[in-house]
Amino acid sequence: MSDKIDILVKKYAREYGATGDKYYSSAENFAKYLEQCDIKAPIEIWHKYTLPDNMTSIDFFNLLRRLDFLMNYEKFGMPVTKSKALTLACSTAELQSEELVKKIKELNPELKSFVIKPDLQIDFLDGVNFGFPPEDIAYFLGQSEQDSETRRRDFDMRSQKEKVLMNLIGKIPNWIIAPQRMERLVQGINSQCLLKAKNKKSHRVIIPQTDNER
Repeated sequence: MSDKIDILVKKYAREYGATGDKYYSSAENFAKYLEQCDIKAPIEIWHKYTLPDNMTSIDFFNLLRRLDFLMNYEKFGMPVTKSKALTLACSTAELQSEELVKKIKELNPELKSFVIKPDLQIDFLDGVNFGFPPEDIAYFLGQSEQDSETRRRDFDMRSQKEKVLMNLIGKIPNWIIAPQRMERLVQGINSQCLLKAKNKKSHRVIIPQTDNER
């Protein structure tokens, strides 16, 4: 059973966007992209967290894919026959996920007050592993509590700001940034681009070539 699960987990990881030996942080990559564009980030873009047991980001990512698969394999439509072994593995995964959340909060005081619902534990852990700033993780976790009007308004605002960023630097963040931080991000980048233009530099930022992200 373990071998079969490992095979299916690797298949799921590939579909998720990873090969199992490569790790991309969209936050870290966006921070580096701004540096290459000679843009000083007006807000924190990438936050460095401490992972448990000296794990690397790749190891942590692969562990989360295994836990996510075991906790949600029916959702992924994987051809797995339910058995006692699988039931036990799934129960163990849920407990392990809860324990990882506790460890992460202990190792990173800025996350100590976060309340994470069971169905958002993997999302929370992924956000930590990808280096999303605490404010953005908190906003994501709280979206389910928002009314439909607030969600729609935030979505429309984010879409508008992303269009502005695309025009300014040719790239947008690949994660949900809290609305107030998104506003500061766009204003800060726009001000720097205007200053470059005023100083008779090119109106367009040189867009560097980047690898594919998650």
